[in-house]
Amino acid sequence: MQLSITDIPSGAAGRNLTTAVAGSGGQFYREVVLLDFKTGGQPDRIVVDRDKTAFSATFLAHDHNAVSAASPISAALDRTPTLAKALRVRLERPWKIARVAIRSHGGRTYFAAEHTPGRGAETIAGTSAGAQAAKEWEIGAVEYAGERWEMGAALKTAGDIRFYRMEGDAVAPEPTTSAPNGSELETEFISADFAVRLVNAGGSALALAPEDLTAVVVRCYPTGPRIGLAAPGSVIDDTSSTRLFWQLPGEIRDTAPNADTNGEGGELLADALQALLDEYLMVLREEAKKKGTAAVLPDRLQVPLVIESDATAR
Repeated sequence: MQLSITDIPSGAAGRNLTTAVAGSGGQFYREVVLLDFKTGGQPDRIVVDRDKTAFSATFLAHDHNAVSAASPISAALDRTPTLAKALRVRLERPWKIARVAIRSHGGRTYFAAEHTPGRGAETIAGTSAGAQAAKEWEIGAVEYAGERWEMGAALKTAGDIRFYRMEGDAVAPEPTTSAPNGSELETEFISADFAVRLVNAGGSALALAPEDLTAVVVRCYPTGPRIGLAAPGSVIDDTSSTRLFWQLPGEIRDTAPNADTNGEGGELLADALQALLDEYLMVLREEAKKKGTAAVLPDRLQVPLVIESDATAR
């Protein structure tokens, strides 16, 4: 009997690697996709057609809002004792800070939104009263001027956020970088412990409370991305049986589809799958021989395809 696999099930597309696993070398992230084969029960050998096996996978950066309860990365927020009207942000490890957003402090407020008919991202000015009414809709749909809008960012006060490094428990005397409230940082800023201060157009700092930060967005890049197979019937949480057939060292920042960032190669998958199935069938035969029976495969054979990264990824 001969079986061939020509692609990975569509369920593998668009997976987020956000499930944390505690390994011997530290925490990493994993997703599992089951490759499903119909065997008919009693094949002499399962043959994977190398020429017809196609496989590719692209690992992409993943953003997380560290002040969201749903985020796998969390931030501790507190006031700073050495810089007035600033907040301290602490993370469990250094991450790239993509952007920070601070909610409205009264007066005129602004928020970025996507109009349903497709006019693109626009900035809408609203009164503080209007902002209060819609403040729960950081991400979601709102009604504005009688039309439906999709929120793309939190309601926020106009101004610049200044980013300061921490020196022990003291705030550095000068900011390292700055960005408009809620906007992407143009200068790379990587930190596990820093302070932020919101300064209005007149240069005055605004008083902040921890609950005023609606977004501390950290950007995670795929780190040590790898793909392997586990024996049919393996417990998914058991990493000991995973056999890697593709991996890249270090942090992957170039997310363009190319040979360096793609797990690309049907032959690699075919060879790894063939070896795994041959060994699996051999074990079944040996066990059956001891019992004096014929080796019988399940009608459906599920092989876990294991996708991992040392940092969250898409």
